[in-house]
Parts: sequence; C-alpha cells; structure tokens
Amino acid sequence: FTINDYVAAGEQTAVELHFHCHPECDVKKSENGYQITRANIKIEICGDSSLSTEFFSGSHDPVLGWYSPEFNKLTKSSTIRFSQNRIKEKQIVTMIML
Repeated sequence: FTINDYVAAGEQTAVELHFHCHPECDVKKSENGYQITRANIKIEICGDSSLSTEFFSGSHDPVLGWYSPEFNKLTKSSTIRFSQNRIKEKQIVTMIML
C-alpha cells in the first residue's frame, strides 16, 4: 500500500504523521522503518526518507503511545511519528508492506 500526502502551506510549517498501534501490536525498528506484528499478521511501515522518525510508548511529554479502551483508563501502546520542520510544499510517501 502507498499513502501519498501532499502538503501545500502559505508559509513553512512543521508536519507530523502519526501511526497509532493497538497495545497487542509488537513494534520493532527495522532496516527501513518499523515492523508491526499482531498475532500472525506482520506488516512493515516505511516513512518518507526525508522525514525524522520517532517511536513512543507511554510517553508523557509529548503525550503519545497510549490507548484508552474506556473513559479514564489508559494502557501503554505504540505510536510512530514521522516529522519534518519547515515544509512549505512537499509530497510525502509512506509505504505499508504486507
């Protein structure tokens, strides 16, 4: 699968793409991105090579890597963030491989 995002801003701005995973997913860094496994299903997500990549699990600053199955209940999960500062116009390609 390919996700194509096109950013067009009046001035340079920061862009962040977040991929939030269910707590039952096992997320590991791979050579080209992140491998996500749940039960017998495995995918790999690869962000645009010009973007920075960060991984969060139960983070309080920033508040990322949490799952809420119901009101007032939090469970650690995984969030992958691809980002870049100072984009005015850009096509961003994210690949998801099965």
